[in-house]
Amino acid sequence: MTLRSRDPTAHPSVVFNHLEAPQDMQDMIDGVRLTRTLIHQQAWDKYRGVELTPGSSVVSNADITASLRQKTGIRGRQPLPASDASFYRHP
Repeated sequence: MTLRSRDPTAHPSVVFNHLEAPQDMQDMIDGVRLTRTLIHQQAWDKYRGVELTPGSSVVSNADITASLRQKTGIRGRQPLPASDASFYRHP
């Protein structure tokens, strides 16, 4: 996100190219793995339920990547589905 001008009423420029760079996706994969490591610490035993997303069966980098792209709708520079202000996705 960048400013288009110095005018405070002007809308910013937003480029939806999240996860386009390989390092972006690797950072997300690392985040999934770190979250799993943290939540499996003994201190979380009484609070931990089943993993909902991406799911405990999703373990390879390729599968985590596919799940992230599916769940977020992010596919490089491809357009995203429309969303309303509450961030519900509409087909």
